[in-house]
Amino acid sequence: MNWYSYIITTLYNWGKKNDSTPVANVVITMLFVHFVQIFTVYMLLLKYTDIPVIFEMKNARYIVLPILAAISFIYYRLVYNKQSWEKNSTVLLEKNREKRLYGKIYVLTYLIGSIVLLFLVFVTYNI
Repeated sequence: MNWYSYIITTLYNWGKKNDSTPVANVVITMLFVHFVQIFTVYMLLLKYTDIPVIFEMKNARYIVLPILAAISFIYYRLVYNKQSWEKNSTVLLEKNREKRLYGKIYVLTYLIGSIVLLFLVFVTYNI
């Protein structure tokens, strides 16, 4: 299982424990993290290149929102595979407790670290 599948499977298992909709939890969480990462890269590009500032454009919502919606739809269609997620879920639950603990720490570090990186970019470069 590669690292991305591991993250998805861990989030899926957390969603199953809470009797919620695990698929929606995974997709929404990963989309949020990816949007934060895209925004971080965009902010760095703004600082060091002359790309246009999308958010100051007159009709930015007509540009940004369709792009985000398209990315969301494409992500859902490419990543969601119930059979694969269920299979990986059983494999992950069979691992010993210590490996699962390290895996949880890894996933939380990835999720929280992506958001912290965005704030570090804001603070460091006074954006």
